[in-house]
Amino acid sequence: MPLPQDEMRTWMKRNSDKHLWEMPTHSDFAWACFVMKNMNLKWDQDWKYHKDNKETAAADKETFLKYKDLTKEDLKDDDDLCEDTWRKFCAIKPLFTSAKVKEWFLESISIEGKAYCYKKYKVSMQIRSLVVGSEKKEYMDNAMDRAEEKHQLTREIVKRKRKRDSEESSESEQAEEPQVGGSPTCVMVLDGEEGHADYVDDLIKKCTDIQGV
Repeated sequence: MPLPQDEMRTWMKRNSDKHLWEMPTHSDFAWACFVMKNMNLKWDQDWKYHKDNKETAAADKETFLKYKDLTKEDLKDDDDLCEDTWRKFCAIKPLFTSAKVKEWFLESISIEGKAYCYKKYKVSMQIRSLVVGSEKKEYMDNAMDRAEEKHQLTREIVKRKRKRDSEESSESEQAEEPQVGGSPTCVMVLDGEEGHADYVDDLIKKCTDIQGV
């Protein structure tokens, strides 16, 4: 199974006229946005009270460990527990997903989460539809170029090229391009099919009509 950096390097080689940001699919983009939005506050809290975070007092870390898994009902059974302290230190839950066991992942996502994901999917569609040579397309390309240069992303991918790659035969160079490993897709329909944009709009409408997202 090809490593991610190998897939990226192969894609860049075969798409020299494109930028690396154009490699992910609409579903990849929507999924990445969804995960960041869903987990951002929880990740912030996890780091705040992490043992390696020296900016948080040890006493606060101990209090967090004491209260983080408690429920409001637990407070009634212990007079030593403080509700105000619990509200400050209880564990933050993911924004869009529940933690129920034996449940399909898609079923654990709230209707607000689905609406958010569909909207980000549509954003990706709009970005990809930018006309080559247009001011907005140039702005996006330049912004991504600066980001890649800042993080040395392209150079890091190329640098990780393994020794066996230099020994590949010309036949393997012409082999079919490997498919990018897909993320859990929130829109189960192929991009490019007739009516796809309307289908995405309909998914967003169904979610927002229910909850007013």
